[in-house]
Amino acid sequence: MFWSKAFVRTAPDADPSPPEPLPAELTTCDPRVDAFVESYVDWREECRALEAAYARWERAERPGRDLAFAAYRAALDREEKAAHVFGLVAAGIEGLQRG
Repeated sequence: MFWSKAFVRTAPDADPSPPEPLPAELTTCDPRVDAFVESYVDWREECRALEAAYARWERAERPGRDLAFAAYRAALDREEKAAHVFGLVAAGIEGLQRG
């Protein structure tokens, strides 16, 4: 699959490979390119936020652990949503290659 390398969840300290190049029929002025890049950047930003939330939960003292865990779960949900959006956008572009 075209976007599979970028879509794989990785360890917090690993940086996934960038997505493969876009199809030649897409120009840099194409709004689909903007949507693809924006969704990728959004996903990576949420990955970083998730890593930070996990680190805060890991370091949290006993009185604040429940709140830190709730923040981590919220960050996990946001990252999952961003990954899903990126997957949908990437799959749409991948469909152009088949069409």
